[in-house]
Amino acid sequence: MKKRLMIWTINKFFTGTRFYKTKRTLLKWAGFKIGKNVRVVGPMFCTGNLIIGDNTFIGAFFKVTGGKDVTIGKNVDISPEVTLSTGSHEIGDITHRAGPGKSDSIEIGDGCWICSRVLILSGTKITPGAVVAAGSVVTKNIDTPDLYAGVPAIYKKKLHN
Repeated sequence: MKKRLMIWTINKFFTGTRFYKTKRTLLKWAGFKIGKNVRVVGPMFCTGNLIIGDNTFIGAFFKVTGGKDVTIGKNVDISPEVTLSTGSHEIGDITHRAGPGKSDSIEIGDGCWICSRVLILSGTKITPGAVVAAGSVVTKNIDTPDLYAGVPAIYKKKLHN
């Protein structure tokens, strides 16, 4: 209940403002682990457990669904309308295809850039320094600090350090 109230407060009174310190405080009160200088634009929606590292930016309409942990490293930029979905279903029989529920955590490494309208699915890990292009769907681990794009997201280009 406390988590929902703090997120509602951010969404109602602080969305789009630069009151980042206030938003960080409210998120910490909600039970999330929030690093220094985290900037959340809002609005946001989160039903999972959120851990955000220092100097990370979270764009508008950020969404975390499911009940598992989402860990976002430090110096990460998450563009608007990104969704992280920690829950899904097994494929059921013909009478009910959405079978038993399942969920798993999501990890985004330090220094990543997650572009607009990316969907990251349950159980995936994104290696530090990777870039996921706009509109991509991450269905499996991203293991190199390079550019990934598409549905599903695949390796597209080596990025120089």
